[in-house]
Amino acid sequence: MTQRIYSRRGDNGVSDSAGGKRLPKDDSLFRAGGSLDEMAAHLALVAALAEREGCTDQTAVIQELLELLFKVGADVSRANGQSDLRKTDIKRLEAVIDELSSDLPPLRGFLVPGGSPLLAQTAVTRTIARRAEREMVRAAREHQLPVILLGFLNRLSDYLFTLERHFRRCLKLPEVGRADTANAKETESDD
Repeated sequence: MTQRIYSRRGDNGVSDSAGGKRLPKDDSLFRAGGSLDEMAAHLALVAALAEREGCTDQTAVIQELLELLFKVGADVSRANGQSDLRKTDIKRLEAVIDELSSDLPPLRGFLVPGGSPLLAQTAVTRTIARRAEREMVRAAREHQLPVILLGFLNRLSDYLFTLERHFRRCLKLPEVGRADTANAKETESDD
């Protein structure tokens, strides 16, 4: 017998969370989960484009992040205040950011995204990570979500910003931006 992927239970705009609650499909929990799913798909595209461009030194990190995003998505879906994510996951990501940053020139202003499909896709993925973080903030106010998820998403967008700069260097393309803007780092990254 063929397994069906549809149940028709969501045809009226209501769906089941993994925690067993029936919620409107536009509930903050589903919005946050949807943004995570979208970000994972875009991050997978970053990995594929990086492979095509020969910038493969971050492939294992990206794969690990994709696996962590599944954990985060499960945490959001359950909404029971528990998380499979650990502080060590965030610390490892911070170490990667620091390592990548050590080979980059000082940031002198806002960066203009683009220059190649890989760079543009990395920038798109970063903006989706920022949206996912905003959606998660809302969902955390309305549901039982652990605060570690917010820290992880904040750090993930920092990684993606740094990754775009790293890929730019890998592709031997200059950073294009506006040097006359004050406090660019504070605007590009929320801490």
